Amino acid sequence: IDAVCRVMPDNRRAVELPMRRLAELGHRSVAFLAAPRSLMADPDRLRHFRRLARELGMTGSTMYSPLTIPDVMKATCALLSQPDSPTAIVTNSDFTALAIYKAAREMGVAIGSGLSVVGHDDLPTSEFLDPPLATLRIDSRAMGRELMRRLLDPTAVDDYVAPVELIVRPSIQAPAQSNSLHVHRRVTR
Repeated sequence: IDAVCRVMPDNRRAVELPMRRLAELGHRSVAFLAAPRSLMADPDRLRHFRRLARELGMTGSTMYSPLTIPDVMKATCALLSQPDSPTAIVTNSDFTALAIYKAAREMGVAIGSGLSVVGHDDLPTSEFLDPPLATLRIDSRAMGRELMRRLLDPTAVDDYVAPVELIVRPSIQAPAQSNSLHVHRRVTR
């Protein structure tokens, strides 16, 4: 069997950076947005999330949803309607974070102070959301260069794991004083 080399972001750090930051801010209940199991492209991120939630003493829940704006909005509304809903959501992309913003606003939940949201990809528009979206930045140019190097060099068999960086913006803040107040605000709109 021929060796296969891979070019990928550091998915372990892509989960660890936001989870540790959320824990530092005082979050104890965090959800992770994932595609349905049959469509999930990066199941290792979900494994890292579950491990870190246990390690950090957090309640970690998984929000499975098709990755369209309407589907993520529906899943977010269902999640935020539950008693003791999470105070933060770690997403799989900045695109899906937009759906979380929209759903939270429809429910009267403020992003940042009422619900912290972390994106992934650092799209150019993410800093212009209200509030600006905290996200993970991946050097896609470096990944592209490494991919081309491996395609052009038939002897290359090593993997390339691209570093990631947490871009902290106001969509992540310390949680409200208690989750019950957080839920009460939402219900009484």
